[in-house]
Amino acid sequence: LTAGADRLEVTFSVPALAQVPVLVIDDNADTIRLFRRYLQETRYSVVSALHPADIERQIARHQPRIIILDVMMPEVDGWELLVRLRQHTDTHAAAILICSILPLENLALLLGANGFLQKPVLPQELLSRLDEQLAQLADEF
Repeated sequence: LTAGADRLEVTFSVPALAQVPVLVIDDNADTIRLFRRYLQETRYSVVSALHPADIERQIARHQPRIIILDVMMPEVDGWELLVRLRQHTDTHAAAILICSILPLENLALLLGANGFLQKPVLPQELLSRLDEQLAQLADEF
């Protein structure tokens, strides 16, 4: 707040809504583009890993709080990757959602996933699941 002889200047600062990084690990670029489009203009920002070699770099760079993991990928077994992500120091506390065309929710939860999305995923379903996971993460801290 500053005042001059015949003017008053007021400055407001409004904090921006922080973007929550969501790492999508999927070998299908169309799925990643679809999720990115679904989450435009939301509190979530999509970062992606199409290849196993990209995963470590994306984790280190973005420190995702939520990970969406496809299990049917040609270069790496998604179930094994789920176990490794749970053991990794940078992702052990992240919420991990398994995303698959196969109805394997019970297996996903048994192996340590926080939730499950069955493909094809609708926009509101994706947003709702992410909101649920974010709320659970907030409750843990």
